Amino acid sequence: MPVSPDRDSAGRQKALARLGLLTGAGKGEVRQAYRRLALLCHPDLHPGEPGMERRFRELSEAYCLLLTVGTGEPPAHPNPPPGLPARGGDLQYSLRLDFLQAARGGEFPVRFTRRRPCPACAGIEGQREGCGACGGGGEAAERALVRVRVPPGVA
Repeated sequence: MPVSPDRDSAGRQKALARLGLLTGAGKGEVRQAYRRLALLCHPDLHPGEPGMERRFRELSEAYCLLLTVGTGEPPAHPNPPPGLPARGGDLQYSLRLDFLQAARGGEFPVRFTRRRPCPACAGIEGQREGCGACGGGGEAAERALVRVRVPPGVA
């Protein structure tokens, strides 16, 4: 369904305001404002702060809208290109050591489960529907083992 010029213009004005820009801002100014604000509220740079993910998503949507209005084409790269690994969540693990292990230190194995892109469909949107390996979710659970080095004398 085509977007009316009035609705398109209202969306553009809202997007400009979200990025702190005035009417008539060019693509270069839009990119500059987006990059500056994205650094200020990127959720990976502010873990645990409520609302950062929503604010970042709103900025990205405004950026995409401003660079696609009139062209119908998506912007070059509002976010990192797909396929690059994203930073995962923090893993917290309680490692139980007896007194001698803590006194001597050493390397200890830690096993955990992590989510990875499905090996069959690679989590790609168009290919994951009907994937028998992941059931369309695009991810698969994988057991992992890391060796944690504990220095001597840890209490």
